[in-house]
Amino acid sequence: MSSTVHDPEKQEAEQQLLEAKVESPASSLDLPSPVTATPSHQQQQHKPTPTASKYKLSATAIIPIWIVLSSSVIIYNNYLYNTLNFKYPVFLVTFHLGFAAVGTRILHRTTNLLDGVKDVRMTKDMFLRSILPIGLLFSGSLILSNTAYLYLSVAYIQMLKVR
Repeated sequence: MSSTVHDPEKQEAEQQLLEAKVESPASSLDLPSPVTATPSHQQQQHKPTPTASKYKLSATAIIPIWIVLSSSVIIYNNYLYNTLNFKYPVFLVTFHLGFAAVGTRILHRTTNLLDGVKDVRMTKDMFLRSILPIGLLFSGSLILSNTAYLYLSVAYIQMLKVR
C-alpha cells in the first residue's frame, strides 16, 4: 500500500471532500456559462458588479448580423475600389481595424460578450510574442485581400472565400 493511506491528514481531507460531494450532488452538474466562469479560488471573493445587468445577445442573433455585416463590407469595398476608384487598400484596412477597435470597446462597455477580458493577465512579453505577430499577419492578410478587389470581381472573391 502507498504511504498516503496511512497519512491521517490526507485521509481527513479526502473524507471532507467526499462529504462535500455527497451533500451537494447536483452542484457538480450546474456548470456556469463560459462568459461568467471564474476560477474556484476567486468564487468566494467575487462580488456582483454593475456589468451583471448588461444585455445578452444570443448566437442566433450574432451570426446573422455577422453574415450581413461581412457581406456589406465586401460590397462596400468593391464599390470603393471599382466605382469610386479608391486605390489605397492599406488606408482602408487601417480604417476598418480602427473601427473594429472602437466597436469592441463599445461592446465591452455595453454588453457581457467580452467579460472574459478581465481574467487575462497580459504582460509585455506575452503581447510581443503572441498577440503582435498574429495582429501583423492578420493586417497583412486584410491588406492583400483588399488589394485583390483592384484586380478580381466580387463574385470570384466570394467563390474563393468559400473554400
